[in-house]
Amino acid sequence: MKKITALFLAVLFLFPSLSAGAEEPGADAPVLEFAANENGKYIYCNNPEWIRRENLADNSNPNPKFLMNNENLGPDQYAMFISLVNRTELPKANGTGFGTQGFDIEVDVLVRAKEDTELRLTSVGFEVPEQRKYYLNGNAYTAEEDLGCFTAWASYLKTPVSQLDSGKSYQPVPFHETTVTVKKGEAVWLSRFIPNYREVPFCRVVHMMADFEIVSGMADVNIAALRSTGVLSDRSNFVKDAAFGSYVRENQHKGIADAKNQVDASLNFVIDDSFTDGTKLPVTIVNQYAYEGNTVTNWFTNLNPRADPWNKYNAAESSLLKFRYEDPKKRSYYGKNVPVSQQNNVWRFDSEHADTTQYPGRICGFTKNQYVPNFPLSGSVDESLCPNLGNYGVFQNYHITIDNQGKEDKYFLYKLNTMSNNLIILRDENGDVLQPYPVTKGATAVKESDCLACVKLPAGVNTKFTLTVVLTTNHYGGMENAFVVSDMPSPVKTYDDSCLYNVKDTSFTGNETLKWTDGNLLKTQNGRTFENTGMTETTKRQFHGRVGEMRFLYTPAGYVAKSCLYDGTPYYNVREFYRDVYLLDESFNIKLSHRFDSYATDMSYANGKFYVNAGTIFESEDFVTWNKSALTEMPVGNLGTLAAYMKNGRLFLSVCGEEFLQPEAVPPAYVDAIGNVFYCADGRDLFVSANCLSWKKYTFPEKINTLGRHGNILTVNGAQEVDVSEVFSTTAVKLGDQLLELTVPMLVTEDETAYIPLRAFAEAVGAAVSWDADAGAAKVFYEKNEFVFSKHNFGGTMYLSETEAEEVLKKDVKAYQDAIIIQ
Repeated sequence: MKKITALFLAVLFLFPSLSAGAEEPGADAPVLEFAANENGKYIYCNNPEWIRRENLADNSNPNPKFLMNNENLGPDQYAMFISLVNRTELPKANGTGFGTQGFDIEVDVLVRAKEDTELRLTSVGFEVPEQRKYYLNGNAYTAEEDLGCFTAWASYLKTPVSQLDSGKSYQPVPFHETTVTVKKGEAVWLSRFIPNYREVPFCRVVHMMADFEIVSGMADVNIAALRSTGVLSDRSNFVKDAAFGSYVRENQHKGIADAKNQVDASLNFVIDDSFTDGTKLPVTIVNQYAYEGNTVTNWFTNLNPRADPWNKYNAAESSLLKFRYEDPKKRSYYGKNVPVSQQNNVWRFDSEHADTTQYPGRICGFTKNQYVPNFPLSGSVDESLCPNLGNYGVFQNYHITIDNQGKEDKYFLYKLNTMSNNLIILRDENGDVLQPYPVTKGATAVKESDCLACVKLPAGVNTKFTLTVVLTTNHYGGMENAFVVSDMPSPVKTYDDSCLYNVKDTSFTGNETLKWTDGNLLKTQNGRTFENTGMTETTKRQFHGRVGEMRFLYTPAGYVAKSCLYDGTPYYNVREFYRDVYLLDESFNIKLSHRFDSYATDMSYANGKFYVNAGTIFESEDFVTWNKSALTEMPVGNLGTLAAYMKNGRLFLSVCGEEFLQPEAVPPAYVDAIGNVFYCADGRDLFVSANCLSWKKYTFPEKINTLGRHGNILTVNGAQEVDVSEVFSTTAVKLGDQLLELTVPMLVTEDETAYIPLRAFAEAVGAAVSWDADAGAAKVFYEKNEFVFSKHNFGGTMYLSETEAEEVLKKDVKAYQDAIIIQ
């Protein structure tokens, strides 16, 4: 597995040693020796990591093939780890950049029964990282979820995962243990049992993991990638006799380990009061270079010592699992003078074998005719011949006992120095997970040392605990570890983030909610009854994907649509393909489109205008003529006459397209719109407003993670519902450079004439009102003038027409359903 930056994959990062490795005084250095848990097997597939068109197992590929074949698996426990990238583009003729864009694929596992087979699936995790919008100091940003795929990890572990020093958390997708019987000759696809299974868009990462047991029988468990047909899990294009998935040399491997994805080491330390604050606990590393033992205070895991000349003497080689992969194609790489009796079809991926396929030249020590692929390594060899053994997805368990023989309490700290995002779990001596674990370190742009575990070591007590460290997918291998004795605790903290994440259901258009089913785009306004939008096949092809890859925004003029695949990630070459923004009719078919010079990262509709952020903010009234906007922040609108945006914690509001003014009301942490209401979700609190002038607060039992809408009902976390009709009881008023609020809503008749509530209006503008019961009229006193109104009495409430309001104020008045503007 390699770090992905802008979806261009780097080779294994090699860290320089930061420790001299001298033993600290006051303690012997136990040998750090990991033992693999052999009660099961670990299936690992990261090869080829980039899925090209020639790697597919469907009829779009002239030579369909599996990615990986695991044949004749019998009763045992298995863990499986699959991490891939959709790179189905075609390059330009000159070999630079993209000539033809790629398409959606699906990654799946086919279980073919060789005899009646009972399969028990105990845990799954699946994720295609999404783009997420977040707010910091009121400003909006978009970023892609961590490529470590922690939603998949939370699902696999069946527990939430929190990020260090952050309010960011990942929630598991519910899964229930499943047992299925597959008859001899029949097959079943793993996707059938994955609740959040989905297609993998072009140039996106996918991570799939599962624990399963073959209880009885025998089966092939083969991994495949297929071009999506547009109907999720449709396998009509699968080629049943797809070829064997051979190994491709790309510094990554695939195979099966004769062990579970778990290694264990036991370490015993004795400390006393001579261990001053900051003393590091030494360990002894033994590997093929330090075969007599090397005592160090900083050591490396997730690293093949043969592939790193700087840290080969302090790499914990025993932590690395050894993989094998049976591949008939291997025989084709042998030199012609190598006897057939000395050839084999088994690749071995470990620290003792090269990962070479075709003859790499005399650097390997062979002539071409004598060449042996995947040859055993001995002596000093070139690092380029060695496989990248990051040990991804392997639970490295340190079972630690520390006897504090001193008179002072101490603290054990685990320091991890890396830029990669690791998963950490801390358990007490009974095996119970302590809080707030599991936690992620959090990826950083440069190598940083963080404290990821803190355990109190009471004086005179033998303290036992287990520290588990996992390197997740798509990050650099080579973890620098240290155990530190401290006088003071350094607790691992998770807390509310300064960033607030957008919880709005992105499939809500502002008018209805969409979903893609069996190749059709469906819509609902009540969350129960769905109807087909009528989108044509031509439009579907133009969008090149499904609703999850496009975002739709309802406006009175039609639906605006754009790609949302790369809103927060600078895949610049890819963005050349997705520069179009579309205006659709009521059947979701294209009326107009506009191609911007840059990828459009955001869109909105406010003040009767379309807004698009494509490097800079553009605006248009007709979707044909686009001009640069004077705004520096994207506004959000209520589908009416109001628009708002936040900048550096300040709220700005525009009425009827007039200049943006700052209301006197205290703003929420940010402002967004869901349909015709503005909102802000902050922890367990939801703030909702019709006009940004007054806010209704709703508090829920749990942190708000999702927000949907059907009619005037907002749905929180998919379960809690709140009717927000009451927020429409006020009306915004712009009077010169003032923003006022009427405490009574407007009255709009069937002919769409808007009437102004007289008393509320008078109070807002500073007029006095009295009621003449005998005349059945209202008297308004304003600037020494008296006015009498009796014409528009509806249900006991007196209203003013625009003309009558102008008569009082001697100003132009325009009344709308949601606002009044007074010139």
